Amino acid sequence: MGEPPDCGLQQLMSPHHRAGVRVFPDEVQHPGVQVLDAAEVELSFVAALAEEMNCTGMSRGGRGRRRLGVGGVDGPLSDQRLRACDSLRHESVGERVAARRGSGRVGGQWLEEDGPHPFPRHVYVFISAPLNSADLREIGRERERESERESFTIFPSTRSKKFTRVIPFGLPLMGLLMLMYASSILYLVFIVWRKIDQRRDKDCYILDYQCYKPTDDRMLDTGFCGELIRRTKNLGLLEYKFLLKAIVSSGIGEQTYGPRMVFAGREANPSLADGLVEMDEFFHDSVQKLLDRSGIAPSQIDVLVVNVSMLACIPSLSARIINRYKLRHDVKVFNLTGMGCSASLISVDIVRNVFKSYKNANALLVTSESLSSNWYCGNDRSMILSNCLFRSGGCVMLLTNNRALKGRAMFKLKCLVRTHHGARDESYGCCLQKEDDKGLPGFHLGKTLPKAATRAFIDNLKEIAPKILPARELLRYGAMTLVRKMRQGSAKLSGPRPAMDFRTGVDHFCIHTGGKAVIDGIGANLQLSEHDLEPARMTLHRFGNTSASSLWYVLAYMEAKRRLKRGNRVFMISFGAGFKCNSCLWEVVRDLGNEEEGKGNVWEDCIESYPSKNLVNPFMEKYGWINQEEPSTFNTDSLLRYN
Repeated sequence: MGEPPDCGLQQLMSPHHRAGVRVFPDEVQHPGVQVLDAAEVELSFVAALAEEMNCTGMSRGGRGRRRLGVGGVDGPLSDQRLRACDSLRHESVGERVAARRGSGRVGGQWLEEDGPHPFPRHVYVFISAPLNSADLREIGRERERESERESFTIFPSTRSKKFTRVIPFGLPLMGLLMLMYASSILYLVFIVWRKIDQRRDKDCYILDYQCYKPTDDRMLDTGFCGELIRRTKNLGLLEYKFLLKAIVSSGIGEQTYGPRMVFAGREANPSLADGLVEMDEFFHDSVQKLLDRSGIAPSQIDVLVVNVSMLACIPSLSARIINRYKLRHDVKVFNLTGMGCSASLISVDIVRNVFKSYKNANALLVTSESLSSNWYCGNDRSMILSNCLFRSGGCVMLLTNNRALKGRAMFKLKCLVRTHHGARDESYGCCLQKEDDKGLPGFHLGKTLPKAATRAFIDNLKEIAPKILPARELLRYGAMTLVRKMRQGSAKLSGPRPAMDFRTGVDHFCIHTGGKAVIDGIGANLQLSEHDLEPARMTLHRFGNTSASSLWYVLAYMEAKRRLKRGNRVFMISFGAGFKCNSCLWEVVRDLGNEEEGKGNVWEDCIESYPSKNLVNPFMEKYGWINQEEPSTFNTDSLLRYN
């Protein structure tokens, strides 16, 4: 086995490297070398070091000579070795120890200027033995080989344990590099943690929601609707027949609710006060119930979003809520008007975007519609239709991104897509508020509405489908579409086109209750079953079209039926004037529908009677005789016979 390599100790003791040395142990046996324990044998190695330093001082004329705290040396140091100090100055420590003749004991410890340096546990100590010329040549060759290896090595090897090394530590450059590396790693860890933390706080949760149920004295049953129609003097027999057909085919039942002013007989001359009273009843009932049940104080509300499309007042409706519940002065307020039946999801999108900038925030979302100021009393069929479809209602939601409240949340927003076709004239004019030829205000529903809704619906699905459907369904649809195009060639193929199966990525469907035709059309396009359409049909029958809040009545039906289980995905889709189509996907965070949560559900007192087996509107049975009347003999007083 070869000699131990040169440790370069002489360089370590230069004035520029006084930080210290470390001696690494070596377990390899070598001829002439003995591994000694520091507790048993003091170091001949240190004696050789003392000789070197003493010789260095003598060779410089005695200048700079100093003792390094070495204890007494047992054994004489020969004059011949002292005279040979200058020749040994450039040799390795290993060679100087090997050149030492005689044996000695060194007590104490080697000290540097900065303090004591403890002995290593094991070091090499050469047993004194005479060296011949062959040994010296072997030592020289070993030193040359070691120099070649060191020329290719920056740091000493930590894998090989075949020799002992003395390595400097604490150098300023190395310390600076280590500080830079550590700082870079810590900064990277901080950036990753901040990204994760920010993303976690951007989630939007529904903490609770409350749908509005007006009082029973505002219920529009069949008898009162007949009286209301009779009071409208502008209507003739043709308009009566149209109304009868529209009401019968609308899917609306007898337990829907209307504005209070129609029961007072002021529908022909509504006032601003009528609209404000209608909204105040909703605000005071639903907002208070939601805050009481959730345990959230008004002072904890950070964001307020109110959407009522057809009523604008000064101060705004949002200001009325702030004044009523004394919200904080720094609450972020958004008051939306004119957004139509899709305003609810637009409000959710606003809250989601606000949550990206504010952590641990709570948002109160209020959605409703005012019918008082837009009840139509003319004879334009496109505007009479709104009286047959729209009913009073509303919903209040409490949303949050607060970590402490996530465990109480009901739903988590996964994605939301908004589509707006206002740039198309046909879509823009199919649904708007206007006055008729006689100056009577109302809401116009044009004949191009179905076409505009279909176009917006398709564009919206194209964008949201890749976000909510699994990859296998997207691949299946793409493959079927490609095969159909290849087979088609120049001739058109008969039969249905390939369609995506949305039930592969969605468990429940909340469809806007715009009317029976709307529900049927969406069900046909998405290939939904009657079980999927049941919540929307029952909501339309019980509450009618409550505009932007209708989606939440559908959701409440699912909750009352205990359909919503943890991990289920709920797909919402709505349409609005403009023309707009908005959709979103919610994930159920926990099982819903237990008795405690069901106490505040708007379906609480009637869910057992649904789904209703008979959805036939009683208007046909009571007023079907109108279809047999002739214009020349018809008299509006005939309606009194059936009231």
